[in-house]
Formats: sequence, structure tokens, C-alpha cells
Amino acid sequence: MSTGKPRFEDTLNQLEQLLETMEGGNLSLDESLAAFEKGIKLTRSAQQALESAQQKVAVLMESEEEDFEVDDDFTDDDENAANTADVDDTDVPF
Repeated sequence: MSTGKPRFEDTLNQLEQLLETMEGGNLSLDESLAAFEKGIKLTRSAQQALESAQQKVAVLMESEEEDFEVDDDFTDDDENAANTADVDDTDVPF
């Protein structure tokens, strides 16, 4: 199932580790800039993964709503006629 992209959770873990390193205060200016740049890239990657997941959920929700739409041509009169058409009162046990 590998798509070549890191998993969302892996990206978050990398961001957390990078943040801990940067907060340690032991990086040079160049190292800090490189870490910041990497953090921006990781953040963008995570944001894209979230947006993709949101789009998939929206599509699934739309298809679910379409599956459960009521047919406008079906009326209460049709339902009552369908329910009572084959009823024989003599078959009722009480």
C-alpha cells in the first residue's frame, strides 16, 4: 500500500521531533533555517493529506445522501394503496 508519500502520522512524528530539536536551542543559525524549511515542507505535506482526506469524506457523504434520497414520485396515496391492496380481513386472527 505504499504510495511513495509518507503517512500522515509519520509526518506528524517528524514535525514533533523537529520541534523538540529546535526548541532545544542548540542549533546554529544555518541549522535552524534548514530545520524551519523542513518543518514548512512537512506542514504543507500534512495539510495536503488532511485536505485530501476531507475531500474523500465529502464525496462519500454525498454518495450516501444520494443513496437515501426519497423518490419524489412516491406519494402517501401510493403507499396506502400498496399496503391495503392485498389485505383480506378474514385472514386476521383476532
